[in-house]
Amino acid sequence: MLICQQCGYQNPDGFDYCLRCAAALNATAAPGTASGLRAFIPPTLTEKIQAATSGIVGQRRDVTVLILNIDLAMPSSTEDTYLLEQSLIPLLAEIVYEYEGHIDQISGQEMVALFGAPVMHENDAERAIRVALSLQSRLPAQMSQASRTANLSPAFRIGINTGAVIMGAVGSAFNVNYTVIGNTINLASQLAQLAAANSILVSDATYTLTYPLFHFRELALTVENDQQETKSAYESLSVRQKPGQLRGLPGMQSPMIGRESALLRLQTTVQQVSSQRHEQLVNITGRAGVGKSRLLLEFHRLLPDNNPTSEIAVFCGQSQSHTHSRPYWIVADLLRKIIGLSEANKPLSQLRHLTDFLEEYNLTHTRPFLAYLLGLSHLDSTIESHLQFFDAGMLQKSTHAALRQVILTLTDKSPTILIFEDLHWADSASWTFLQYLVQIKEHIPLMLILTSRESVLQRLPQPGMITTEIHLRALTQAQGSMLIDQLIKHNSEEAQLVKAKITERAAGNPFYIEELIRMLLDQGGIIRKDGIWCVTKKAQTLLADVPGTVQALILARFDSLNETLQQVLQKAAVLGPVFSFNLIQTLVGTPKHTMIAQLKELVERQFLIIPSAADDTKYRFRHTLIQGTIYKTLLRRHRQQWHKEAATLLEQHPTWLPSERIELLVYHYSHSKKPVLAVPYLLQAATDAARRYAHETA
Repeated sequence: MLICQQCGYQNPDGFDYCLRCAAALNATAAPGTASGLRAFIPPTLTEKIQAATSGIVGQRRDVTVLILNIDLAMPSSTEDTYLLEQSLIPLLAEIVYEYEGHIDQISGQEMVALFGAPVMHENDAERAIRVALSLQSRLPAQMSQASRTANLSPAFRIGINTGAVIMGAVGSAFNVNYTVIGNTINLASQLAQLAAANSILVSDATYTLTYPLFHFRELALTVENDQQETKSAYESLSVRQKPGQLRGLPGMQSPMIGRESALLRLQTTVQQVSSQRHEQLVNITGRAGVGKSRLLLEFHRLLPDNNPTSEIAVFCGQSQSHTHSRPYWIVADLLRKIIGLSEANKPLSQLRHLTDFLEEYNLTHTRPFLAYLLGLSHLDSTIESHLQFFDAGMLQKSTHAALRQVILTLTDKSPTILIFEDLHWADSASWTFLQYLVQIKEHIPLMLILTSRESVLQRLPQPGMITTEIHLRALTQAQGSMLIDQLIKHNSEEAQLVKAKITERAAGNPFYIEELIRMLLDQGGIIRKDGIWCVTKKAQTLLADVPGTVQALILARFDSLNETLQQVLQKAAVLGPVFSFNLIQTLVGTPKHTMIAQLKELVERQFLIIPSAADDTKYRFRHTLIQGTIYKTLLRRHRQQWHKEAATLLEQHPTWLPSERIELLVYHYSHSKKPVLAVPYLLQAATDAARRYAHETA
């Protein structure tokens, strides 16, 4: 008997290919098997997958699923199908792994790829569509070449859907792995079946997360699948040349509140750069969503008012979470903005545009190195011949020098601001160039603005320019309320309750505020009536949930923790937004000194805070949205088990949290597998309330 390493089917002896999935049956792993696919995974991604896989099994996650179906259009032999599949696997693996997706399975004529499991990112839906568009561009030629010998005429269809799944362990002694379980995959499969040949269909859920970034065409299709329904399907066509903003409210510009001093420092710095002709560097730091990009937008908008007699050139390069392994990504992005290039243009057109720009400014000697930087050098044999005489070190120095010449040329014309956004995702080659750039001492009107979640100044050598650091903190409660009042201009009693709930849940993070309001707009919690925004009865119920965009942001950070810290946070999430040291230590079952160290790290990693310096026995989640998101990753049986254990501990230790003990017992037992155990404590709570004449509470 031969057991298939791909699907586990037990095949009779004497067969070369699996009777169920057509995978090769031999001792050596075929490329389509899990073990065979590992050969295509980049080492850095392998490390991330290994770190994430052990902790993710048994969790509930939102992921984006991409299903690729190959349609052979005519009957074919099992061997022909197998040979076609094996010829496509290297290309499929290359494209999926480039965006840090995970190939869950390749069997027969179908590939299932996951984005968001086991490694989660803030933009997994975007990554899935970029992979689909890349497949759409590159598969036809590969399929045509591979099918000639078998006389096949294959086509492909792609379906993409985003939704909740349960991560489950599967496999046997031959191939222990994990997969996902849930209707999300079934809906993606149906979309793949409905797609036209060589096209991509995405669900409502995926479209909602990505429509500012891609061109779509809405199709009149209704797909139903048990618990999940998509009322429309969208054909993904291309990347937008000028993408819109994923964050913020559609059609509304949020006012900038609480950033006046930071804005003034930026304005003062640019005035000094312009008047004194001296380089300056500003590092803007702050947690995700705190308003770094919003500050830059306002700064840029006000520039003409601050400098009426001097035109200032502003160019911005931005790192993306999926580009950290692409050399010079942010530098190339910045250079394209300077030159006026668009990646949507054909490569030859880009090279001609680069040549024209360099000729205009007498910089033609830099052409080979800048073409190399932009990935265009292969289009010109003279450039390729020139570059072959440079080793890696010489090429790096020449490329840096060429970029320096471009920057000096810009500053000769006018004061220049170069913005490097989201450096926490920057690749190592871009960092090397930045370390070179900050040492410029040319007395030129150049302002560098670097944005990052944490300070990057320690990664740079002693700069040759004046350095300023601006750290953005969360808004105060008053500032958060002011922002919400500006966005929801309605003052009914119900609206005030909703505003207060948003203020509490967002805890001063402008991005969280906007996304909570956006969720209400999208799902009918806020509607437009007679020209004004009105709060509906659904709003309070909706606010118990966490927007998908916020979940992705939080879980990407959660996945960076080791498995032990993840479980501490999951058990803490069961205890609630605020919890005691004694309760979490006993529930986790770890020694006191270990628990202190673990909680200290979670405070440093900005998941938890200590609410009061006078009482360090209590901890609180930094945001209730963090607590709610982590709680949602748990399977129901784990929640019920840990709620029961927490209630039992409170019964065994009556001195723990005496002022809120009854309420906590009600909460934990009501969420356990036996909620009836909460009844005696509910009655006791009602009696206590009646004694205090709190009859409504009773």
